[in-house]
Amino acid sequence: MIGVLVGWGMERKQKVQDKQEDTLEIMAVEPLPTPTARVMEQVSPDGRMMVSVNIKGEQAGIWVGDLMLMTKRLEPEEELLVPFNAWSPDNKYFFLERKIAGESEFWVMKATGEPFVEGGIYRVIAEPFTLAYPELTLVSVTGWASPTLLIINAKSENEPKISFWYEVPSKQFIRLSSYFY
Repeated sequence: MIGVLVGWGMERKQKVQDKQEDTLEIMAVEPLPTPTARVMEQVSPDGRMMVSVNIKGEQAGIWVGDLMLMTKRLEPEEELLVPFNAWSPDNKYFFLERKIAGESEFWVMKATGEPFVEGGIYRVIAEPFTLAYPELTLVSVTGWASPTLLIINAKSENEPKISFWYEVPSKQFIRLSSYFY
């Protein structure tokens, strides 16, 4: 009877070893890497709203609270950033910075996700600025001077520091006498 139990124990041990080897083979297969999500966000001045850019792999989603405004496929050297002073004081607009290959462009969007009158969910500020002031280079957008005025900094060969307001509803650029840091 002891020999039978020893024999049964050895046979059982062999089956367990076989199953462990099978398990080890399955565990040796490496899963595809899952892209990690990056989230950049900025709360509105009154603390009631949040704009966020969620990036996972090549896809970026732009959100205001639970409302997805848009998604965008990012190019290899492209970034979408939420600047510190992104929100207008009345929470109606915000701006984002898009960097591609080291060059920045700035977008203005409505917090509701509604398109602008000319169509499109966002406005690119650099294109009309360059058309209006071809001798200048847009350097940065620093924040809001009022609910509809964005502060823009530019430069030229002769003047390294020039500031403008960009009036969102009219799409007009207003040159300022002082430079905003």
